[in-house]
Amino acid sequence: MNCILQIMVHCPLVARFFLGDRHNRFACLASHGSMESGLDDDAIAAPRRPCLACEMDILLTHCFSGDTAPYSPHSFLHAMWCSCDHFAGYEQQDAHEFWIAVFSGICASLVPRVSSPPPPGAPDANGARILLGKAASRDLQTIFSGQLRSQVKCARCGHTSTKLEDFHDVSLDIDGRGADVATPDSLDACLRSFTREERLGEQNWCAGCGALQDATKQLSFQRLPHVLCLHLKRFKQSASGPKGLQSSSSKIDTFVHFPLHSLNLLPHAAASLCAPAASATCAPPLPRPEHLYDLFGIAVHQGNMQNGHYTAFVRQQASWYHCDDAMIQPATAQAVRACKAYMLFYVRKQVDGVSLP
Repeated sequence: MNCILQIMVHCPLVARFFLGDRHNRFACLASHGSMESGLDDDAIAAPRRPCLACEMDILLTHCFSGDTAPYSPHSFLHAMWCSCDHFAGYEQQDAHEFWIAVFSGICASLVPRVSSPPPPGAPDANGARILLGKAASRDLQTIFSGQLRSQVKCARCGHTSTKLEDFHDVSLDIDGRGADVATPDSLDACLRSFTREERLGEQNWCAGCGALQDATKQLSFQRLPHVLCLHLKRFKQSASGPKGLQSSSSKIDTFVHFPLHSLNLLPHAAASLCAPAASATCAPPLPRPEHLYDLFGIAVHQGNMQNGHYTAFVRQQASWYHCDDAMIQPATAQAVRACKAYMLFYVRKQVDGVSLP
């Protein structure tokens, strides 16, 4: 949990969202009834369902208050257990799954829950709050939300069908399956493998031919997110035993090079994101600031499938830090580049025309 929370705290757009009072925990407490929280010593204890958005607001308020005293997110942990039963307890959990659950839980908790509608003819006092909550949830999702374009092309007639799908993170293979090289050794190679054209294993129905035909499929980025979360698939399941009825788990320790600055997603984007179409003799379009990303957070898994531990590297302004539970130490750029990343978090160089630190 500490690994993911450190990364979220150091995400400039998440900090801007909560410190900009997009979710007022005091108004949330007043609307749901008071409860004891990790930051408010004088709060009156009364039963209510813990709110993950309130806990994130408390955490960020403390981190940016200037108070150097350690902060234990025990109330956040309790809220997470109440929000997602799967993570209740002290068993080892996957950081990627935890990130998905935390982000989904915070977005859901931004929208107030109404136990019962108002009586007929009575004014709906909760209507405005619900609308504000939905707008806040939508804005928070927009920070991490992008869109993938999936194009399936008939090998016979060339007919193309297109499907768009929203995403909040992208999972990349690093074991070389279907890649251009045996083992992708760089993040760009992983992205090229993710967006390259591949032949589908089964025949697909072609609307142009009116029959089943061989086809190819290609993914590209239709809309880029403000914050890009990349998940390197280091854990895999393999079939074993007679008839493949047994499964075994293993960890992929492949080292993947990744840039600290100016990750360029333009080569992996759909044509609609590129500059106006140029002729074949023209040079490729140059990336604009909205195509370039700077790294601010890394989740690292140490150990094996049975015994593991997560740590994080986070960037504050131009300085890097290594976060290992309660131990926070400065880190060099060389140490950051040398880690075997499990999750990489990048932020756009510019958001809405404004450069980010």
